[in-house]
Amino acid sequence: MSRAAAPRRASVIVRALMACALAAAALGCSGGSGDGGRGDGDAGAGPEEQGPVPLEPVVEDRPDPLPIITPTPGAMRWIGPDVAIAGSVDVVAGTHADEPTRAAVIEALEGAGATDARVRRADGSAGGDDGTTAGADAGAGVEGTTAGADAAGGDDGTTAGADAGSGGDGTTAESSADDGDSEGRAARVTVLIGSPDDAAVAEALAGVGVQVPRPLPAEGYALAAFTSRPAGEGGDDDTGGDDDTGGSDNVGTIVIAADDASGAFYAAQTLRQLATAGSRPGPDGDGTPGADSTLDGDGTPEGESVSAGTVAGVAIVDHPAMALRGTIEGFYGSPWTLAERLDQLAFHGRFKLNTYVYAPKDDPYHRDRWREPYPPDLVEQLRTLVEAATANHVRFTFAVSPGPSICYSDPADRQALMAKLQAVHDLGVRSFSIAFDDIDHERWNCDGDAAAYGPASGEAAGSAQVALLNAVQADFVATHEGVQPLQMVPTEYRRTADSPYRTRLRTGLDPAIQVM
Repeated sequence: MSRAAAPRRASVIVRALMACALAAAALGCSGGSGDGGRGDGDAGAGPEEQGPVPLEPVVEDRPDPLPIITPTPGAMRWIGPDVAIAGSVDVVAGTHADEPTRAAVIEALEGAGATDARVRRADGSAGGDDGTTAGADAGAGVEGTTAGADAAGGDDGTTAGADAGSGGDGTTAESSADDGDSEGRAARVTVLIGSPDDAAVAEALAGVGVQVPRPLPAEGYALAAFTSRPAGEGGDDDTGGDDDTGGSDNVGTIVIAADDASGAFYAAQTLRQLATAGSRPGPDGDGTPGADSTLDGDGTPEGESVSAGTVAGVAIVDHPAMALRGTIEGFYGSPWTLAERLDQLAFHGRFKLNTYVYAPKDDPYHRDRWREPYPPDLVEQLRTLVEAATANHVRFTFAVSPGPSICYSDPADRQALMAKLQAVHDLGVRSFSIAFDDIDHERWNCDGDAAAYGPASGEAAGSAQVALLNAVQADFVATHEGVQPLQMVPTEYRRTADSPYRTRLRTGLDPAIQVM
C-alpha cells in the first residue's frame, strides 16, 4: 500500500482497541481501571491473556436488488452485508450534524431496533441539543486521537467504537450489545457524521472504496454502511455467512459525510429508508410476547430469540439535480390549516424537498388586505411554520400579492410592502416573493401611476413593476444579511412569445431578482 506506515499502525491500534472492548472478559479486556478502557494500564494484565484482535471490513458485491430510495440517489451500490442494529449505538456528531439531523438518525436507528442510541459530539463533549447523552468516554474528536476520532475507522474503514467501549463512568465494556446495562458496554454500531475532509470520515469511506467528489455539490452527501469482523475470520470466498451481520464480535459502521447541514440532514433521511426493523417472536411465533412473559434488561421477552434490525450495506453518493424543489401553496379556495402545513413541511424534509412558498390566494393578509399586519394569532401560526421549515431544512418563502390594489408610484405603498416583509423577517423568514399574477395589468389602481408611467398598458405595467421590485431588492433584500434573492411572479406568466411587458422586465429588472 502507498499509505505511510505510521498512520497505518495507529489505525491498527484503534481497531484493536475496539476489538478488545467487544471481546469477552476472558480475553483480558474488562478491567475497571480509570484509564477509560484504553488498555494503557497494567490492572488485570497477565501472561496468559490474549491481545485484542484487529477488525477488517466485510466488503463484497451482492446480487440482491438495491433498496428503493425516494428520491432515487445519484449513485448507489452494495458494499457488503447489512449492518445489524440491536442494543447500543453510538452517534458521533461532527461537522454539520445539527439537532434535526441527530434526531433523524436516532429515530432511524431506534426504528431498526436500537435500544440505546447515545450521542456525543466529535469534539469530545457529551450529548446534543435533543437531550440525549453519551454513554461512552468522549475523549477524542473527529480530527484526532484515539478511539472516538477514528470511531468510524482506520485505513481499511473499520470502526473504533466510542473510545474503545469505555462507559460514561470510565469503566470498560464487557458485555455484548444485547446486554441490558448500556452504561458499561461498547456499542456494536457507531454512526459517524462529519465533513468528507474530517480524518475519520475520509478514512472510513476510503476503506470501503467510497470516493466522494470534492467539493460535494450543495446539499449533497455520501453515506456508507458496513460491517467489520475480527481479522482472519472468513476469507475471499467465505464471508462468514450470517455472522457477517450478527456475529458477537462484529461491529457496524455508518458514515455520513456532507459539506453543509442540509446534505447531512438528507443523508439522515436516506438512512431512514435503508433501515429495516427486526422481529421479536412471541411464544406462539406471532411476533408478540405472551401476557406472562418476563422481559430481559434490553426489553426482550426472556428466553425468546430476537432478529436484529438492519441498515442496508450500501454506499451512496448523492446530490440534488434541481436547486429549488418543493411546493407553492398558491391556490384559490380554503387555505391549508396549520396542521396540514406542518404535515407538508415534514413531508418536504423526509423526501429532500427544500422550498415551500406561502402564497394562499384566500389569505386576505396575503392579497386583498396586504397592507395590514397579520393579527397576533396568525403571527404565531407563521412563527410555528417558519420554525418547522427550519427544522426540516426547508426554505420558507413568504409571498405577498399587492397587485389588485397597489399604487406603484405611492411611497406609502412601497413602505407598507417593505413593512410587511420586515414583520415576517422578524419571525425568521429569509426568502421573499412578490407576485403579480392574476391581475389586469392594463389598468391602473391610482391616477398617480398614469402620471408616473404613462397610459395603462402592458409595457407601462412592466415599468412600474420593475421600479417597485428593484426598490425592494435594493432597500430591503440587500440591506438584510442572509436574505435570499428576491423572487417575483410576472403578470404574463403563461405562453412563451415575447411582448412589451416581458421586454421591459427582461431589460430593466435587477439581475439578482429571480423570475418564477
